[in-house]
Amino acid sequence: MLLFSMVMMVLSLPRLLATGWASVGKQQEALAASLSSGDLLGVAVRALAIVVVAVPVLGVLYIVVRLLRQLVTGLWQKTSGKAVQRTAAMTAVAVLLAGLAWAWWPDGGTYRPVQAYERGTLGDATRAILPHREREALREGASGQTVALWPADAVKPTRDNPQLSMVLVPADASPASASPGGSTTSAAAPSWVFPFDRPAAPAADGNQALAVNTTDGSVKYSVAFALVWADGGEPVTTTNEAYAFANCSGCAAVAVGFQVVLVVGQTDVIVPQNLSAAANYNCLDCLTYALASQLVLTLDGPLDGDSKQQLEALWAQIAEYGRNLQNVPLSEIQATLNGYKEQITAIVKGSSVSGGTSVATSPAAAGPSGGPTPGPTSSVAQDGPSAPAPAPVPAATGVATAPAGPDLGGGQPTSSVDYATPAPTVDYGGGETLEPAPTSSAG
Repeated sequence: MLLFSMVMMVLSLPRLLATGWASVGKQQEALAASLSSGDLLGVAVRALAIVVVAVPVLGVLYIVVRLLRQLVTGLWQKTSGKAVQRTAAMTAVAVLLAGLAWAWWPDGGTYRPVQAYERGTLGDATRAILPHREREALREGASGQTVALWPADAVKPTRDNPQLSMVLVPADASPASASPGGSTTSAAAPSWVFPFDRPAAPAADGNQALAVNTTDGSVKYSVAFALVWADGGEPVTTTNEAYAFANCSGCAAVAVGFQVVLVVGQTDVIVPQNLSAAANYNCLDCLTYALASQLVLTLDGPLDGDSKQQLEALWAQIAEYGRNLQNVPLSEIQATLNGYKEQITAIVKGSSVSGGTSVATSPAAAGPSGGPTPGPTSSVAQDGPSAPAPAPVPAATGVATAPAGPDLGGGQPTSSVDYATPAPTVDYGGGETLEPAPTSSAG
């Protein structure tokens, strides 16, 4: 036990020295403050504290030096006249000194003062020498380690001064999920890594583009175009949404939602919603861009034959544009969609003049009015460069396209395209690679 205690004392000596040095420094500061204020009693107390701290440290140093001297002297005297034994003894002493040099070498936390949270256990004493075993991954209900982001201008918490915080732990995906028909599927949904809820699925008459990119060096597109006819006097509460989220490096997520709502006849409640959100989370060199564009028009009656054919042809052109949106610079998308809005409005106006119908703006209007004025709205959300002017993104691979042919007789025909394009670097023209901007946004 004495030998073990001696070994532990020698191994923990660097931390003891660092603790004594830090304590003496604090006591000196307090002593200087007492001197400046003329507090003689405080000066005496701080001087005594310095002595109290120094005596144990000096005592340990004295014991270690004395033991080493006695060991070397004793071995040298006992091996007098015995060359082989003396050589072996001195070799053992050299190995011992090399071990002490390794244990006391200033590296990392070797000379780190003892902290208030340490309990004085054997692990605490040898933490700077013995390798520290990695803890298991952070999980709910257990202790662990994780990487946290903290504002640059905020005071970071420590073990001595902790701060209450919320830690979000991704939930494990279920290995099997039940479908509405009762069958199970083994394909698990990808983990949702963002610190907010996944957007809810669109309603029956809603339109939603959701681009989520978690793959480094790739570009993810989600495009949803919809032409909605509303008649029968039911409330019009259609929703057009565009969401772009990224959690990766050197990547981009682009979501574009375009919706045209034609309200036929008398409707007392018209409250459309046009929403967009772009956010990156723990992202490096990434861009998220979301554009939601919506046009709501009211008509006294159905379109005439010529206007309906014009609208069909124009919508086929719009659907084709949506399928190839990955080849269009982001800076041109909104202007192009606004142009389509103007063409649709012109077609409806022409039908209004020839067929005797009236057109009204209806972002939140009740019933038709007499003036043929369109009601377009658009919402843009961007997280990344504040003024995107990108060149065309490289052609996509693995395109999945939903039915694009609109049925102008009613319902909610939509066209949606989802692209996943590998891209080693994200460069949107001008020779400028995207810079990380986790907090910038423009709307």
